[in-house]
Parts: sequence; C-alpha cells; structure tokens
Amino acid sequence: MATLADLPSEGLPRELVSMINKAAQDQSVVARLAGDPIPMGDGETSFLFSTAEPEVQPVGEAKPKPVSELGYGVRSITPQKFATIVTVSEEFARANIDGVYDRIVDQLAAAAARGLDLAVLHGRNAATGESFNVGNSGFVASTTNEVELGTNEDTTADLLAGYEMVAAGENDFNGFAFDPQFRPVLITARDAAGNPTYQSSINLAAGMDTLLGLPVAYGRTVSGRSRNAAAEDTGIRGIGGDWSQVRYGFADRIRIKASDTATVDGVSMFQTNQIALLVEFTMGWIVLDEDAFVKYVAGTPAS
Repeated sequence: MATLADLPSEGLPRELVSMINKAAQDQSVVARLAGDPIPMGDGETSFLFSTAEPEVQPVGEAKPKPVSELGYGVRSITPQKFATIVTVSEEFARANIDGVYDRIVDQLAAAAARGLDLAVLHGRNAATGESFNVGNSGFVASTTNEVELGTNEDTTADLLAGYEMVAAGENDFNGFAFDPQFRPVLITARDAAGNPTYQSSINLAAGMDTLLGLPVAYGRTVSGRSRNAAAEDTGIRGIGGDWSQVRYGFADRIRIKASDTATVDGVSMFQTNQIALLVEFTMGWIVLDEDAFVKYVAGTPAS
C-alpha cells in the first residue's frame, strides 16, 4: 500500500509523469484550445513557424514563371521552473493511505493547469497574482483587441464584433475561452424576438462546449482567478481568437522529493516531526501574435 513516505527522492516514475501531464492538459483552458504540446526539455526549445505563404498567379504562354515567396522563422521558448514546498506531519506521511498516488496526480495536474493558464493568458503567478514574463513569451490578455460586453445589440453581436477584429488580420478565429461567470449570460441570452439564443430551455447541466459552431473551454483562469485569492478577477469574461498562435510544452520530469531533516522557513522538520514535500516541474510557452486574440470584458448587460 503506497504512502507519502514511499515517494522516491529522485522523482516520480515516468508513467506517472505522463499521467500528470495528460491530466493537466485535460484541465487547462489553454491546452484544450491550443492543441497538443510541443516537446520540451529543461533547456531552450526552438521551433519553425511560417512567415510567408506562396501564391500562384496567371502567366502567359512561353512567359517567365513568376516567383513566389516562401518563408520560415525560428522562435524560441525559454522554459520556466515551477515549484512549491508543502509540509505534513510525519504521522500522516507514514500512514497507509489508499490511492495516495491518485491524489498526487489530481492535485499536481490541477496546479499545473492553473499555472499554465495564468501564465499564458495573463502573465500571472498563480500563487501571488503578481505579473511575470519569461524571455519574450508574451501573454494573450495583452492584446489591444477588446469588446465591452453589453455595448452591442445582443450577446451574439458582442461576440461577432470580436470575431471581426481578429478576422480583419491574417489569423483564423477558431475558439472561445470563457469564465464560468459568463455561462449564465449565454444560457439566458435572447434574440430580438425574445427567443432563447443558445438553448431551447435553461439547462445548467448542458456542456455548451460549442458556440457559433466553434469550440469553447471554460475556466476560472480566463478572468485571471486561481484557487488563491491573491490572483484577482481582471474583469475579462471571455477570450477568443486563433489558438494556433499559442505554443506550449511541459518538460517530462516532474519531481516530488521528501525530507524529514530539511529546514523550511526556519522550522526543522526533524524537531517538529514533519516531512517536507518538494514539488517541481518545468514548462514553457510563447504567444506568437497577441493580435490574434480578442478579450471580452464585463460591462453593462445587453437589453
């Protein structure tokens, strides 16, 4: 039967790391919309992206064939280490607890998902709410495209106003991310004739995972919130745009190290019969084009 004290000091087994990464991707708003992660290691990771697309044009018989440009650029992702130390009583750590690995997977996955979302969407530290950036990674909410909800004819008009901002550039609008606070607005939305827009009847159990034909992901992190109250609500209720402009990845080594002799914040684990658990992992991200997104901010509800 597994216990916390049985955790290997050098880190988790590779198969458990894979489970954590998969669970984090399932819970993350960014991962659900941006697709599969790119391979990441502990060092800087470079990748190619298209800078120019070829075009064909008419050409006369026996005339020189036109030349078209085809270009690629290289961008780099600087990985960032994330870590925390928690302490538990030795009695708890030594107890036989069924499913302890499952609990670790769930908690680590949720923490990794929040860390990824808040970093990519808002450039925020999930624990403190403070701003941070790594290299030239950027963050989605820094886009200048903005729609104040309630300023257009109805909710659909608000959403389409944001779509037009993104579509006016060279990016594809392929998905929405919403804070759960926005779901009641979608559920109760009415058209000009007073008919429900997105649901035939109010149903809080409905997933509403598509909107206007595009995929939707919901999460508290869209508004900048985390489990920690220090990460405050930004007023953003939704973000839409071209999620292919976000690249991210996890290093596949997530470590949990246990110590009963360490000193944490001046407290001796040995003297107080506690065990300290160090959790750390590395991830990286980059937002290629912040103009590929639009943010929908709270405003006066549409009549």
